[in-house]
Amino acid sequence: MNESINNFATALEGQFKIDTKYTRQGVTVLGKDLAGNTLASRTLSAQQLEDDQLTNLVLADLKTTLTVLADNPNYFPNSGTGPFSGGYGN
Repeated sequence: MNESINNFATALEGQFKIDTKYTRQGVTVLGKDLAGNTLASRTLSAQQLEDDQLTNLVLADLKTTLTVLADNPNYFPNSGTGPFSGGYGN
């Protein structure tokens, strides 16, 4: 496992479950709640995975998304509700 992803999973232990799916093309990092439901994911190509700064930025974005979803259990993107939906509450 990539060291950045391993550190990420360790840092979120007890809050979220982090699973990875590696292929020849790269890796998909799945962020799940403790019940095992997938909340969000990010995919990096093998070439992108070699860039530590990019990998850490993508993981930071995943952490932010997981935190928003955990703090707003009724949040659904593009539903017109939630902090990042862009909806006007029609």
